[in-house]
Amino acid sequence: SKNFSGYKGDSILQALDTFEKEPLPEKMPFRMPVQGIYKFTNFGDDRRLIAGRVESGSLKVGDKVVFFPSYKSSTVASIEEFNNEEKNSVHAGDSATITLTEQIFATRGEVIAKVGQKEPYVGRTFKASIFWMGKEPLVMNKEYKLKLGTAETKVKVKEVLRVLDSSSLENKKQKSIPRHGVADCILEAKSPLVFDTFATLKSTGRFVLVEGYEIRGGGIITEAFSDEETKRQQQTYLREQKWDASNISFRERAVRYGQFPQLIFITGKSGVNKKDIAKRLEQILFDQGRSPYFLGIGNLLRGLDADIDKEERYEHIRRLGEVAHILLDAGLIVLATASDLTEPELRLLRTIINKDFITIINVGQATEESDCINLFLNKEDAVDVNANRLLDTLRKNQKVFSYYNGKH
Repeated sequence: SKNFSGYKGDSILQALDTFEKEPLPEKMPFRMPVQGIYKFTNFGDDRRLIAGRVESGSLKVGDKVVFFPSYKSSTVASIEEFNNEEKNSVHAGDSATITLTEQIFATRGEVIAKVGQKEPYVGRTFKASIFWMGKEPLVMNKEYKLKLGTAETKVKVKEVLRVLDSSSLENKKQKSIPRHGVADCILEAKSPLVFDTFATLKSTGRFVLVEGYEIRGGGIITEAFSDEETKRQQQTYLREQKWDASNISFRERAVRYGQFPQLIFITGKSGVNKKDIAKRLEQILFDQGRSPYFLGIGNLLRGLDADIDKEERYEHIRRLGEVAHILLDAGLIVLATASDLTEPELRLLRTIINKDFITIINVGQATEESDCINLFLNKEDAVDVNANRLLDTLRKNQKVFSYYNGKH
């Protein structure tokens, strides 16, 4: 009340009416998380429609865009809305669908940015401020699900830097975050995450943490950390931006060969039979009219890798991945084997090659937990049994056979 204790200002309701809505970040770098990919085959329509909400910036027809973390790029052919005429541009806050001049096999959770603007970070380790609401404390080294935009990944708290005591407002050093606690932490994700710092872009710099089926906390990203994997990702980005593409499109090759290019990488402990499974699958695919190729790492060691020591394993795996990338660009199904691949080496392969183009199989049990492995095969089973089981898995997942079956 204006008469209360001599106060002569506005009432709460009057003050609320004076609040102005924060302007949309239209002048910031463009970000559009991919929400879904749609395809309608009626009337010969072969376009792939990529849908999402523009979180910041603006986009117009003719702009060149890049998808993170796959680093694939193309040009915007059209901007469309359901039951409306095509638009020439979209801005922050708009929900829209775009089509591209060169088809890209994007997936939900990727983030679209514009070439030439500030790029988002792609990494697994970052610093964040977290507010925890779970009944049980947030603890180090326990897996939680992180949701940022349309992306989801598993994360662990690598380190709790400080916890704010809500009663005394003092900072404390401890290894867990109690209910209603606020803390600065280092988080490590299972797979590369696309993000900005909250100070740069709010919408792509905040996240929620899920345990079970409930949201237990939320946070903002305050700092990104660079590591060896980040450097490899940057190298992959530069490769994709400077790639001298053939005049024959990805789709033309896929239709001609009747297959979706794929690296089928078989690993397992030393002494476990992997080559025979790969070569048997190669023969089955070839007999079906496909175009497979067995890429033996031994052939690389004695040829392309002859200039480096055998002990430089990480570099051998990197080169194998880059050779496989060239063969995939040629439209082939590549089958490769290597023993005792570690989690960093598996992640290296999935950095060099988009996860949609690689299937990793382990013959026997993995030596450590891995989210990179798509299938386990029993080392005691016959070669034909394992080769056909792998074939069935590829068919069920619509990999390799997608174009042949008219699915894309």
